[in-house]
Formats: sequence, C-alpha cells, structure tokens
Amino acid sequence: MGIGMDRWRFEVSTQGPTESWDWLTERVYGDVRRVGRDDYYPRWILNPDYQRGPVWTYQQQSRFIGHVLAGGVQQPIYVQRYRSKRFSPVPEYWTVPEEVIDGQQRLRAIAAFMTGQRPAEVWHDEGWHSYWLRDMDKRESGFTKLASTVVYVDVSRADRLRFYLRLNGGGVPHTEEDLGRVRKMLADETGMAE
Repeated sequence: MGIGMDRWRFEVSTQGPTESWDWLTERVYGDVRRVGRDDYYPRWILNPDYQRGPVWTYQQQSRFIGHVLAGGVQQPIYVQRYRSKRFSPVPEYWTVPEEVIDGQQRLRAIAAFMTGQRPAEVWHDEGWHSYWLRDMDKRESGFTKLASTVVYVDVSRADRLRFYLRLNGGGVPHTEEDLGRVRKMLADETGMAE
C-alpha cells in the first residue's frame, strides 16, 4: 500500500537565467529612475506572508558575500512569476508583483553589499578581512561576473507553500514555529496537512 507521494510531488528546475547583482539590487529596492518607462520592473515581494522576514545578521550577510567573491557556490533564487491567469490572484496576471519563494536573505545581503551598506568578509591568511565595494577594482574579471541564478516558476500558492517547506525543513535554521506557521497556512488553504 503506497503512501500517496504523488500529492507531494512537485518538480522545479534548478536552471534559470543568470542575473547581475546590479539588476537584483534593483529588484530589491526598485529603480525610481525607470518608473513609467518600458524597462521599469517593480520591486519583488521579498517577504510574502509565509516567509519569516530578514534574519541574517550583519556578519552572516558579509560572510555570504565573501564566500561568493572567493568563488563559493550559491543556490538558485526561486521567484514566482505569473505567466498566465491560471494561478494569478487577478485576471491581469502581468500586473502582479513577482514573489521571492526562496533567496530573501541572499538578496538582502547582495543589495546591502552593492549599495555600500555591508562589506564582504573573506577568510585568508588565518583571519577575516573586510572588502567594501567602493574599494574593489571593478575591472577585475571576477568582479564583472557577480551574478546569481534566478529560477522563475508559475505555480499555485499551495505548491509554493509546499516548496518552501521542502526547501527549508531539511536542516536550514528555521525554527519549528516558522515551519509550523506555513504548515498551518497550507492546511487552512487546501484542507490537507503536509
């Protein structure tokens, strides 16, 4: 007798476009210079109701940036982008802001670094060293490659909640209270427990 895994099955690609950190910073803060222009993109919703809010410390943000600058691997950022009316809360699906499903903490760290609010902290020579964006040589080949993979999905809210639970329930430092709140949302909205 099976346990009905199909109802939990949810395939998401890890492939997506690579977006520059400048572009991602505009998604975090918005770019008021472009309002009304064809190339204007609204800010992303970084903190949808199922997210826990900003929790990374100054040091965690700085060390994440340092990890990336030193060649470390980043996980993709997952973003809900409505491509049709199917899952959109309104018929004009193209008017609904894009929602960050996973990657909020990384996006906040990237934006803080790119706007000069945080340095990168890199471990070398047996100690931590801080590097501010303003002091870096932007002509270096590694610097021009500062980018993150963004995977855009168009899925139901229930599948977004399931995906969030799957991503963040396996050892990532979310509290049971954080995850329990999202489990309750899923149960309330679908009538099914995770």
